[in-house]
Amino acid sequence: MKTNNDITRFWSKVQKHKNCCWIWARCKDTKGYGQFRFNKRMWGAHRVAYYLTYGDPGSLCVLHKCDNPSCVRPDHLFLGSHTDNMQDSVKKGRHSHKHTKHTILTPNQIQSIRKLCQCGTTYTEIAKKYGVSQNTIYNISNRLSYRSIKERWEKIKEKFDKSREKKS
Repeated sequence: MKTNNDITRFWSKVQKHKNCCWIWARCKDTKGYGQFRFNKRMWGAHRVAYYLTYGDPGSLCVLHKCDNPSCVRPDHLFLGSHTDNMQDSVKKGRHSHKHTKHTILTPNQIQSIRKLCQCGTTYTEIAKKYGVSQNTIYNISNRLSYRSIKERWEKIKEKFDKSREKKS
């Protein structure tokens, strides 16, 4: 059961962008999905957005067209079965058991990644472009890693230069 208070409270936690994803700006789980307390329990924010806009999805999964787990923009969401959800995951390259090799990103790449995330480019697309995991993209986007890009880059360059000197 939704109340006007629930609706106002929910949408006040969303960063709306024209022509881009609407980003859930509050609590998120480890995979980047927004979390919202609704009807006395925690729900996925994308699921609540769907419910508030279109009605109860019932037992169906709420999937993202944009492949951005923190997006709650109703026109980026659609319903599907669990099988549909798994097939969508495989199709978009999110369901993989491959391990991503260690990749060092430059400050310019970090800034580009953050801009792409703000405009709603999917984590999958960005991860493929830069050869890193979706989790890395999520962490960069939410400033959980690469907080101080310049400082980190200087340390990496320093280590690289020292290793090259040893080889000479």
